[in-house]
Amino acid sequence: MGKKRPKKTTSRSNNSGNSNTYVIAGAIVLAGIIIGGAVFLTSTPGTTLPPSGNNGNGGGGHGNDATVSMKALLESESAATLGNEDAPVVLIEFSDYECPFCRQWSNQSKAQLEAEYIDTGKVLFVFKDFPLTRIHPFAVTAAHSARCAGEQGKYWEMHDAIFDLFGQNNFSQETVEQTAQDLELNVADFQACNESAKFLSNIQQNFDEGASNGITGTPGFLIGTPNGTARLISGAQPYSVFKQAIDSLLA
Repeated sequence: MGKKRPKKTTSRSNNSGNSNTYVIAGAIVLAGIIIGGAVFLTSTPGTTLPPSGNNGNGGGGHGNDATVSMKALLESESAATLGNEDAPVVLIEFSDYECPFCRQWSNQSKAQLEAEYIDTGKVLFVFKDFPLTRIHPFAVTAAHSARCAGEQGKYWEMHDAIFDLFGQNNFSQETVEQTAQDLELNVADFQACNESAKFLSNIQQNFDEGASNGITGTPGFLIGTPNGTARLISGAQPYSVFKQAIDSLLA
């Protein structure tokens, strides 16, 4: 915790297309159906969950207060954290690996936030899974693969690589396992982890928590001080929106 993330690593696989798209065992498919159904069961009656962000364009509002304590969010399950555990500001992202707006935000706004706030110890970044499987059928598989890499200390490297694979329309069992090899993971252990589907309940917990606290699309964010009230920021907002919110909390 508090250490700078290692250099981003991507797969060198030459496989193209999604003809061999990775689905981890039958349990992953079942979990996708359950989580996908929960999207509509937990959303406001009479509304539908946008594909990604409000109006399906990665945009959305910001500055709305969420009636939830940041302390409770920190104490609950998360996929991974990045930065100083004692940082004065906490930024939580609920994300979907198959969401193009999540990838865009990670490559742009998050990269700037890391340099100015996360790597300098001012912000603790927390990542939670929010797979919208009705429209992104491989999001659970991707989330599970990242967590399996995390067991071997390479969560963030796999996080970046998976986003890249989806950006290249190249997410498959072959490319994910090639990425595991590139990251110098124990590939046999990585495969066994995925086959076990051991993190399904954790992914479901993240989704349920987000849905019950105002997250209606991806990416969705909750920001605040560790012992304060979380504030909602919806959609792939530009860096300036997060900078303003963080600076106001640091003031």
